[in-house]
Amino acid sequence: MITKEFGTPDDQRRVSLAVTDKGREVLALVGQAYEDWYANHIDEILEINGKLKY
Repeated sequence: MITKEFGTPDDQRRVSLAVTDKGREVLALVGQAYEDWYANHIDEILEINGKLKY
């Protein structure tokens, strides 16, 4: 889900990371799952937040 490339001609210590198409698909699914969960639990979240003392 992530590609990793090592080095450049100028700096062999450099590492480049990139998200693959499959990784973007997974991120979209996780994002949607989080949004769905949040929408179903917003009342509980607000209730707990109201009890917290900052």
